[in-house]
Amino acid sequence: MASKKKEELLQPEVQTQAQPAALSAYSTEGLNSRADVERAMANASYRPSQQVTDAADALKQWQQNRPAAYQSSYQDRINELLGQLLDTDAGSRSIGEVALVPASSPINRSGALFYSTLFDENAACHIAFGDSYPGTTVGGTGLSKEELAARGMNHSSLHEDVMIGAEDSRITGKCRDGRTVQLFQNGVWVL
Repeated sequence: MASKKKEELLQPEVQTQAQPAALSAYSTEGLNSRADVERAMANASYRPSQQVTDAADALKQWQQNRPAAYQSSYQDRINELLGQLLDTDAGSRSIGEVALVPASSPINRSGALFYSTLFDENAACHIAFGDSYPGTTVGGTGLSKEELAARGMNHSSLHEDVMIGAEDSRITGKCRDGRTVQLFQNGVWVL
């Protein structure tokens, strides 16, 4: 998966000392469907340690007080790697997925980080550059690349998720007839 590649490329410059392995009491074993995940999340609870709470508070304070012109010392490297990813092939600079996920989603409410994109991406609205998943269109898994393209499905060897949602997200859709329809207000569906 592309995100593994990014981590490997950044690792030599970003990590100067060994990092402890992430610990999680959550397991994805036996979760084979969305319903399984929803049932598991309905009973999940998460209470951050004082160390995590202190770190989150310190980060919020830093974000509120950082200089307006702040730029990460890794920004040039990040831009270079993102450019390389988006130049993977002809379809990698196109959107392959748009997912509207409310801030009230069970995964977001849990506050847990699973360290697995397949779960973590469902904590917020997200888009993906690159490949569209054929299973998201009726009969798509039985269609050729050409037939999928005719339906507007993008093809690429890349599928890179990017979180774009927040608790104050406002999303408006534009209909074919030109009307606009409010879809999200304050991070939740309004339809």
